[in-house]
Amino acid sequence: MRRALCILLALLLLPVLAVAGLCVFLNTSGGRHFAEDEINRLAAPGVRITGLAGHFPADIRLANLSLADRNGVWLSGKVLELRWRPLQLLRGDVAVDALTASTLGIARAPAASGGGGGISLPPLRAEIGKLEIGTLSLPSEIAGQPVMLHVTGAARLFGPAHATMTLDAATPDNAAQYHLTAALNPKTSALNLHVSEPPNGLLGHFAGPEVNAPLLIDAALSGPSDKAALTFSATLGSAKLTGAGTLGLLPRHPFADVTLTMPDITPFAAMGGRTFGGTTQLHLTVAGQGHGNATLALEGNAAIANPPKPLAKLLGAQESLNVRARLH
Repeated sequence: MRRALCILLALLLLPVLAVAGLCVFLNTSGGRHFAEDEINRLAAPGVRITGLAGHFPADIRLANLSLADRNGVWLSGKVLELRWRPLQLLRGDVAVDALTASTLGIARAPAASGGGGGISLPPLRAEIGKLEIGTLSLPSEIAGQPVMLHVTGAARLFGPAHATMTLDAATPDNAAQYHLTAALNPKTSALNLHVSEPPNGLLGHFAGPEVNAPLLIDAALSGPSDKAALTFSATLGSAKLTGAGTLGLLPRHPFADVTLTMPDITPFAAMGGRTFGGTTQLHLTVAGQGHGNATLALEGNAAIANPPKPLAKLLGAQESLNVRARLH
């Protein structure tokens, strides 16, 4: 009986000893070179790492990482580190203490893979205590002009309906700043967004090359998830748009009820090469109908000053335009 117990104990210890031996081996110079070669051999095509270091498996460091597609390398990173608690995976948790990179450069958008369906993953809880990229480089293809950002953040995800996150980014001279905080759960929702950037910035450049103006965005969402209060304002040069209303964020009853206001149409008309003014207020409602269907209704009016001849002919003497539309 004693012999049988000893054999059983030895069998139980074998996997533990094997894992311990593997960890010891991978923390030697030869083990790291072996792991680096195997990762480059077995990883998806286009993935390449060099300079594997750290203390396996809880602290993994890379000197270089590159991702390539059929057109060449589209992403490269230097001095990357992952500090995490792998044993938490046994509880269904992804616990990352820190995920950092000294530099991360995106050369262009990756080519479409043309693959099939995505990978189905089991439900996991995830936490990233610290996210930091010393310098994130974006090309003009994505950002309108070459942009460098310092990025920091943190996130916690507890199932599809519970999440908190913070994300901050700024250019080296702080001329452009981006800030996002969010806390979402089935009962309450809170979100704050602030964007401030110089002309032709990361977001402002989408207005077109002829619009050379700074961009400022502030948005806030707070309250019960079934009826959260929304306020926002966006200013591009002298063009300004504000909004206020409520959003229903519950999957079983999504809706939006928002009033949009343009206090002065003149800057928006100028973007289209026109010279007239006025004010506009629009009331937008969207209601989910189930099965991916929704009803959209738009009502509003615009008071037009000095309209161009074609529009003046349409308006007549009233110099105002009423809008009403509904889509199902």
